[in-house]
Amino acid sequence: AEGAQLRSIAVSPNFRSDRLVYVSLARPTPNTNPTWEIRTYRALASNLAQADPASANTILIKPALTQAATKTQRTNWIGFGPDNFLYATQDSRETGALNPSGRYGRVIRIDVNRDDFPGDALRNYGIPSTNPYATSTTCAPEAWVDGFYTPGRASIDRRTGNLWIGDVGIQNEPERFILVRQGDGGANFGPLADDTCNTNISSEVARLTHGGSLDTNEALGGFVYRGPLESIQGQYFFADITSFLATSAVYSLPADRAVPSQLLPLSDITTRTEFTAAGRLVAFGEDISGNLYVLNAAGEIYVVVGA
Repeated sequence: AEGAQLRSIAVSPNFRSDRLVYVSLARPTPNTNPTWEIRTYRALASNLAQADPASANTILIKPALTQAATKTQRTNWIGFGPDNFLYATQDSRETGALNPSGRYGRVIRIDVNRDDFPGDALRNYGIPSTNPYATSTTCAPEAWVDGFYTPGRASIDRRTGNLWIGDVGIQNEPERFILVRQGDGGANFGPLADDTCNTNISSEVARLTHGGSLDTNEALGGFVYRGPLESIQGQYFFADITSFLATSAVYSLPADRAVPSQLLPLSDITTRTEFTAAGRLVAFGEDISGNLYVLNAAGEIYVVVGA
């Protein structure tokens, strides 16, 4: 789309048969605030690395309440869980974050294989019956967990199905790294949640503070390593990025020791100096074999081959 900001891409769990790719983007609209959209595109049968532009199909359109809320490029991540439902992160800097019927400042969970809203062109998806507010008329039925500042880069652990989120703090608030297990639907991870809907209070497992022992500027969520290297097996990699510095600080923590609402001790967090050569990072990634990749601001991609 012309002028659109690409936020995230997710491949269909059934890609071998349906060839569908899901795209999250912010699209400018004339004389009004931008919209956040999730679309599908179908890969060409003759070239699975190329999608057919004419195959675009809209899953969700959410008008933004402010221009500022869509300027961040860290949010609107999308990914499929082991339940084949699509998960997506949304920014809390919308005033709608405190609106129980809104869909901002949280992670939503939707079924892209059916349409529960045939009369609504902005919502072409279904509500999983196991969502905590699936039948609610006052709380967003799409909502899975709530209470984030700017939930940005996230990932789903391919072995456990757990969701890991890097939550970018607002102003002087800490940068948080949050673990959401498969059974944690309905959890409230902070003060920006709507307490009338979310009463199951939880909190982060790791925190980077501004000016603290682990100083930070902006949280960048990563992945739990599940590749061939035994030395870093099960480590959750994440980063602290600063726009005016040439490099990023990368850390890891043992994923199997993390428990929601319990901060891991600093002794469990390892500084990964081997990533310095990669420069200023903008994203982590993984492949089908669990290998870990990093993308830097220059558009270069590095793969972890040893530690």
